[in-house]
Amino acid sequence: MTNYFKAIRHFSDDNRVDIINLSFGFPKFHERLRPILTAIRAAREKNVVIFAAAGNEGGNQGISWPAKLYETGDVVCVNASDSDLATNVETKKEDCWKSDIYNSCRSRLLYMFRFFRHS
Repeated sequence: MTNYFKAIRHFSDDNRVDIINLSFGFPKFHERLRPILTAIRAAREKNVVIFAAAGNEGGNQGISWPAKLYETGDVVCVNASDSDLATNVETKKEDCWKSDIYNSCRSRLLYMFRFFRHS
């Protein structure tokens, strides 16, 4: 846990990055994860956009933590999608796209995906 916390803090300090991707997840929040939560919220205060994997167990599982923080606007929850950001309709994770962060930067994300797809 300490390495996750340190990495988020390190890269979000001093404007080192604009985006952080968290590809790990836990079944639910536990108090021992609080340092990671604190680091995520500190990064968000510095306008770092944080993407978090909805899970690595397939569509039959719930949204993992920290991706669950999409509910509070702390992360953009990412699940399976195509190049137009359409989610798989069979997944139970489609709600994670309702994040305020995602909605505020959706047009920039679509541009990035289309640009790289055609490059």
